[in-house]
Amino acid sequence: DTETKEVTETTRSWSMKEAELVPLDDGRVFVVGGSVPQEGGEDGSWRNVLTTRIFDPVRNDWLVGADLPGEMTVSAALQLPDGSVLLVGQFGETWTDPPLTAIRYVVDSTN
Repeated sequence: DTETKEVTETTRSWSMKEAELVPLDDGRVFVVGGSVPQEGGEDGSWRNVLTTRIFDPVRNDWLVGADLPGEMTVSAALQLPDGSVLLVGQFGETWTDPPLTAIRYVVDSTN
């Protein structure tokens, strides 16, 4: 008998390489992007992290935020006046793939 453990992005190591960091008004930091090792990749390839994260420096704690809708490469991120975060990027791996898109995330300030 062997027990199979499901490996998710939150349990695997992930890299801050190419991640976008957005300081939030409440002192926390919204993190989007980064990379994780490709499953079964023999060439050492990595793929985009699909979840957002929020770092709370006061509690020294990471919270998992909302998922991205797919393999999005985030080019820029900023906090809007209403407290939400705007992400600008594109889906796909090359500039010939779908055009730039923007996504607005509402950050939960109660956690």
